[in-house]
Amino acid sequence: MNHSLSWRVWVLAGCLCCFQAVQADDDTPVTTPTPNYMGASLGTASSEFCTGLNQCGETNNTWKAYSGVRLNDKIFVEGGYVQFGEQQGLDANNNKTSSNTKGYSTAGVVTYSLNDQIELFGKAGMWWWKNEHKQSTGTTKTDGSDILLGAGAHYNLGNNMGVRAEWERYQVSRDNATKQPLDLLSVGVTFSSL
Repeated sequence: MNHSLSWRVWVLAGCLCCFQAVQADDDTPVTTPTPNYMGASLGTASSEFCTGLNQCGETNNTWKAYSGVRLNDKIFVEGGYVQFGEQQGLDANNNKTSSNTKGYSTAGVVTYSLNDQIELFGKAGMWWWKNEHKQSTGTTKTDGSDILLGAGAHYNLGNNMGVRAEWERYQVSRDNATKQPLDLLSVGVTFSSL
């Protein structure tokens, strides 16, 4: 596990432990989230972009915003926008090359409640993306639509707020044929007071 990801995991784990301790000492009942919600997350993205490049790694400045409508106790529909941070590297001739991807998504989400505070979920859907690839020979812009998959957990803080951690895999087509995965690990806050 790299250092940029490990500190996020430790912060999330610490927050969950603190909130669990507060809930244990509080006799106030936990409120059930309202059907609609919105949220925002920060994360770290990785892809196959760095294959064959030097001084290239994960990008730590990825963010996304999302909102959803719960259809029943187990299923809801979610829409979102994701902006992957720019990945950069050096080719064999020490020329800088970079890639930047962003897009909109729609997914169906299935949930499973462990208790009143913790809810696990998995999701699948589509996303519509745009990519800008810069290298010494020029800039290439492509766009398309591909599938996305994900899994995560939501921790209910009460008062219509929660903490959300998830992994998502976005597919991106390169050269109109090859599918390349774009993985995102993120942590964010949700508000269900719409």
